[in-house]
Amino acid sequence: MTNTNDASLIGSWKLVSMRFEFSDNGERADMFGPRPLGRLVLTRGGQMVAVITPGGRARPKPDADYAALFQNLCCYSGRYRIEGDRFVTDVDVAWHPAWEGSAQRRTFTLDGDHLWIATAHTDRPTYYPGRAGRGVLTWVRE
Repeated sequence: MTNTNDASLIGSWKLVSMRFEFSDNGERADMFGPRPLGRLVLTRGGQMVAVITPGGRARPKPDADYAALFQNLCCYSGRYRIEGDRFVTDVDVAWHPAWEGSAQRRTFTLDGDHLWIATAHTDRPTYYPGRAGRGVLTWVRE
């Protein structure tokens, strides 16, 4: 497995798993269920877009609370660059306004048609209150 330049990352990637890895014991939990849905598209021009949702969501009824649908959504886009083993996205559009204008830094490992991207270790109160860890996403090239 090697980290490489952005030319090897160009293309469309399908999400295989999105797990939270706990800092205290290495245990992993599926953040968006066992079969999340997601796409990551990286262009030659340095643009990226990612969309991630839980798998198996039911179609909402007409009178549903649509705000609940957005609680487990992650999507953003921007210009990306590679800095060593880091994948950095300068976010221009995001589902969460706090991400707009931020630089999202992730480590990555590429092995053939599989890409692993990991966030920094942090506390995730929304998903696992009081427990620090990191998100680990597994992608396969489409």
